[in-house]
Amino acid sequence: MNQSTIDAILNGPALSPPPGVQPNFEHPDNLSHPELAVLQLVVATVVVGMRVYTKLRVVRKMLAEDYQSRLANSSMVLLRRLPCNCLHDRGLTARFAIYALVIIPLKVALILQIRRIFMPHNRSLHARPFLLWTIDGFLVLNVMFYVALFLFQFLACRPLAYAWNPLIQGTCVKDNLVVHIVSASINTASDLIIVILPQPVIWRLELSKKRKWGLSAVFLLGGLYDNFL
Repeated sequence: MNQSTIDAILNGPALSPPPGVQPNFEHPDNLSHPELAVLQLVVATVVVGMRVYTKLRVVRKMLAEDYQSRLANSSMVLLRRLPCNCLHDRGLTARFAIYALVIIPLKVALILQIRRIFMPHNRSLHARPFLLWTIDGFLVLNVMFYVALFLFQFLACRPLAYAWNPLIQGTCVKDNLVVHIVSASINTASDLIIVILPQPVIWRLELSKKRKWGLSAVFLLGGLYDNFL
């Protein structure tokens, strides 16, 4: 690839504008709000910090989901700091591949937390076999899905460096947008299931409605934490 071709790629737009759309590079329409992303990350980090402090100083015991939540938060902070070559959609593909990998500990932490709360001892495992298999199956499916998504995104281009470097020759899988839409739909469905899964058990507890609403809100916050990251 000669220098003139490289300059044309670097100075040109990522894609041609849609029919009837006039590009405005001086004052473009932009739906991005970096300040909102920073706020979400700060809130999530504070919440994780409070959880870790409570487990270390008050409870004095760290569980598997606590380590997973710390790993998830640290991974998301690093992901936010990674430079994104968004000159073309392949730069986003590489970023989505990393996201698919770092989201795994967050999902694992939330599902393990639900499992531990509603099955605190061995007797519960035998008393609620259906719920046990549902939670464990959901956990395995989440890990398998995000690993498969990572592998697909990571191996979508040949050579691999073509995913983040537009200056070399290569090819990528077509219709990658369809994959993004499907994966986003499954990710949203997974978040909803995490919020809904404990609700039947909560509302069967012998508690006042006020406390039941409070417990439901706690798990709703867990789902919102997932979306913040």
